[in-house]
Amino acid sequence: MTRYLPIIIILILSLSLRLLWLDKIPTGISDDELDYVFNAKALFLSGSDISGTWNPLSLKPPPLEYPKAELPYVFIAPIIGIFPFSLFYARLPYVFINTMLVLVLYFIAKKLFGKPQAIAIGLLAAINPWMIYFGRTAFDSPISSFFYFSSLLVLLYAKRHMLLLAIPLLFLAFFSYIGSKIVFLPFSIIIILFSWKYINKKRYTKVYIFILLMSLGIMAHYLFFSVFQPGSSRTAEISTPFHYSIEQRVNKERKLSIESPINNLLENKISTYLKYSLEKYYGAFSPQLLFLYGDGRSTFSVWNHGLFFYIDVIFLIIGAYSLFKYHRKASLLLFAIVLISPPTYSIKHCGGELCHTLFSSIPNPIINNGVWNLFFYKLIQGIFKIHYCFWCYFSLRYFSF
Repeated sequence: MTRYLPIIIILILSLSLRLLWLDKIPTGISDDELDYVFNAKALFLSGSDISGTWNPLSLKPPPLEYPKAELPYVFIAPIIGIFPFSLFYARLPYVFINTMLVLVLYFIAKKLFGKPQAIAIGLLAAINPWMIYFGRTAFDSPISSFFYFSSLLVLLYAKRHMLLLAIPLLFLAFFSYIGSKIVFLPFSIIIILFSWKYINKKRYTKVYIFILLMSLGIMAHYLFFSVFQPGSSRTAEISTPFHYSIEQRVNKERKLSIESPINNLLENKISTYLKYSLEKYYGAFSPQLLFLYGDGRSTFSVWNHGLFFYIDVIFLIIGAYSLFKYHRKASLLLFAIVLISPPTYSIKHCGGELCHTLFSSIPNPIINNGVWNLFFYKLIQGIFKIHYCFWCYFSLRYFSF
């Protein structure tokens, strides 16, 4: 029992915080949440969406509505279908999924860092503000995040042909959130290369190649059957140097600039597009988003709390340094995942949401590894018992929450 006690505590704490006042906070559901809930109920009762024309096996979003993810309805239908409509039951499946994501992060950290660090990461992920808030909504991103990190978990632990279990998880991740499709291939390549080179020491090469080819096949299938069919995707939201919004920005900048023969050379669509995209990319790492106010859209934020606690600024710096110093290989994996996450938002020409991206909670392992190195590994190791130190610190974090 002692062996599994940390996991039990993590699960109970995570589930409790996500179930508390679930029927009242957030105060309502909107946008895509309504579509997912109603279509899941219709799928459970009739095998189709509310229009009666859609089949989940088609791997296409339901017709006659704004294109969204293809499969979230399937995952939430068993719970939403059984119970009556209410805010509590509409969010209940997401609470379970988000709680399981915390458990997945625990086992990932255990493999990369060790059990004591995994306990710290699991417990602090359980009280992370962003994970709690987003785990209480009915959007698709938490579902996709769970499957993405579950595929990483499989590649960290599996051997030989068991590695192939990552394929269905990547498949489910891809079709669970439309915003994550752009990072699907970079994420797949990163975790496949890391597992092949550092976990299995360049063994099972054929298995890894097959996983990569299947990932390419998933993307090719989507591009061929969805993107190139009118009304079945949201490619119109993708910003390019030739989009009308970029053209408007160029014209505005030229009007505000001093007249010069080189204006047209300096102020052009390419330079404006790069500036606009980098501005949005860097915005995903802004202190205002991460530590002060969170997202600018109320659907994805509480507006008076960032994704992390204020004190996490210290642990982010120390954690990133200690991670790179003591866990060089794991740091390459996590930093690579962090760097590929913002393009989900930065390539869009519309919308103001920043934290509604796939890997918003990824800095958690970096921060919490800093907690370990600061409080346990260097300063007070051997002076006090580790569990006393941790519970004192955790109590501080819990009450500040």
